[in-house]
Amino acid sequence: MYILLCFLGVKLCPTGESSIGKIKVKLRKTYIMTAIDGSEVIAESLERLGVKVVFGIVGIPVVEVADALISKGIKFIGFRNEQAASYAASVYGYLTQQPGVLLVVGGPGLVHALAGIYNSESNKWPLLVLAGSSSSSEVYRGGFQELDQVSLMTSTFSKFSARPPSISRVPELITKAFRLSISGKPGPTYIDLPADIIQSKIDSSDGLQYLESVIPYAIEAVSYTHLRAHETRRHV
Repeated sequence: MYILLCFLGVKLCPTGESSIGKIKVKLRKTYIMTAIDGSEVIAESLERLGVKVVFGIVGIPVVEVADALISKGIKFIGFRNEQAASYAASVYGYLTQQPGVLLVVGGPGLVHALAGIYNSESNKWPLLVLAGSSSSSEVYRGGFQELDQVSLMTSTFSKFSARPPSISRVPELITKAFRLSISGKPGPTYIDLPADIIQSKIDSSDGLQYLESVIPYAIEAVSYTHLRAHETRRHV
């Protein structure tokens, strides 16, 4: 429920324990009843991590994700094929030393993007890959463009790959993937986005305890991003 921070207008910043306390107090004093869907959770998570631009191609089931990104002011740069989009995202990571973000459809879309993803892997450039996939209920049933994308990415192409088991785990796993793409030796990380996770809704007044447990983790990720950017500028 880290997503609630966004509706409170709270931006994460590397200010330590006092920031955590202030966020918790503001949460408890605010009454929220809105329901939000998975695409909004994904977009808000990326916005809180400071993502300004996303590269990719939209299609089923990630159309809603791209719409949510644009509504948050994140620039979405569309391409005619996934290979070009993946190369652009990988080069963005190289030039900025921050994770380039790639959004593609599942199955053939992700496979077509592997050239640029491996470009990041071989050059050790930070890249966060998000790809749609079949609904959880269709696994092993021949769902639309079904592919075990987590196994594919884990085997050769990424430092970390995960498929959120529920919408409430999406912010945590995106934050973890974002951090790992730039920590240690940079490289690609991957988050699988099942159609049912993207389209499901969650009551944003639910799960305050979960939200508070995620706050320190999210602040740590953003703090590390700021630190790495500072170190990169210092050595240029």
